[in-house]
Amino acid sequence: MADDKGSTPFYEHPRFKGTVAVIGLVSAVFALVGVPKLIDVIGDAISTDKAVALSNTAVILDTSAAMGQPFEAGDTRFDAALKAMGQAVPGNKEGLALRRTGPECGGEEEEPLVDFGTGNRQAVLGEAEAQRPGGKSNIVKAVIEAVEEFRSNPKFNRPDSTRRILVFTAGRDDCFSGNVADKLSAELKDDRISASFALIALNASGQGLIQLRELKSALKSAGADPEIYTPDDQDELNENAEEVKASAPNPPSEKEEEEGEEGGGSGTT
Repeated sequence: MADDKGSTPFYEHPRFKGTVAVIGLVSAVFALVGVPKLIDVIGDAISTDKAVALSNTAVILDTSAAMGQPFEAGDTRFDAALKAMGQAVPGNKEGLALRRTGPECGGEEEEPLVDFGTGNRQAVLGEAEAQRPGGKSNIVKAVIEAVEEFRSNPKFNRPDSTRRILVFTAGRDDCFSGNVADKLSAELKDDRISASFALIALNASGQGLIQLRELKSALKSAGADPEIYTPDDQDELNENAEEVKASAPNPPSEKEEEEGEEGGGSGTT
């Protein structure tokens, strides 16, 4: 009933009717699917994409037969790489993923052994230790796939984010013999690479060193920031691993390093 001034009753107001309609719709949905729990609502409100941290590192492990060759003190290159990985990979605040090379030339894209996620340090070290040297090395392909994963997901490319690719290799690519710069340019369609690279090549020599220099030059030309280490013994390798660790946005804590030694990186083949 209208008041003396002729105003419209609140229940006849369009906004009130619209609110009632919305409440009715929500009630009908809840009747079908159930009322969401408060903890679920809160979780959805604060959840983030686990695969995308502020800083992310893709680790590439060369699993070719060449990694089974001796390095030093009874260790193979693969053994030494696992130990160095335990020292060099960032802490659990970092987004981490793990890829391997090959084991054959060509073929489809190699899926990551461990997908990106924070808290992945133990998973990366453990999965790396589970691998065995064998087959051929396809470093260029693995690097391009890691770069493409960063490029294909815009969440990796926030202005304040850090993208790194860490490679442990024997140095030689068994599958690629062309011009690395041309290959990168063709694959990336002339886009710039916004990432830093640390390539640790164990006992690399001859053609392997030539290919590594070509890869470094090609990456720099594409806008990346590459650093190549070529340790010939365990002391050099340890120093290189420490340098890589120190350059990480979130270096692993002493506790994380102890857990890495317990759960991965023992270097058995």
